[in-house]
Amino acid sequence: VSTQSTGEHDITDFSPEAVTMFLAVLADRDLGDQINDDMFRELHKLSVVFEVDWLREDCCTWLKLRMNSAIREEEKAFLFEECWYIFDKWGDSGRVLIEVLISKLASEDNSSFVSNKISDVERL
Repeated sequence: VSTQSTGEHDITDFSPEAVTMFLAVLADRDLGDQINDDMFRELHKLSVVFEVDWLREDCCTWLKLRMNSAIREEEKAFLFEECWYIFDKWGDSGRVLIEVLISKLASEDNSSFVSNKISDVERL
């Protein structure tokens, strides 16, 4: 793990809770059940910024597993926002996640979810 600043970020750019979780996950070398929705983005960002490839992959796997269990509209919105954030920040890895999410959502009735997202875009 690189402990140097990447030029854009260093460890002080993240919340103490995220850094603590990041260090615990690194020590265990296992994401396990330590991650939750609130910490996902910062933990994923830490894995990218500090080039911890196995953790980045584990975060993406965690997100894909959440896609399989997402039922409520709030869960789908969380997944959409995180996939879009990853795509916007890091390109191709996010594109794959968006494609997986779209294929998952396409097999379900998501008319209210889609309507709400379109409303959000119209408000911009």
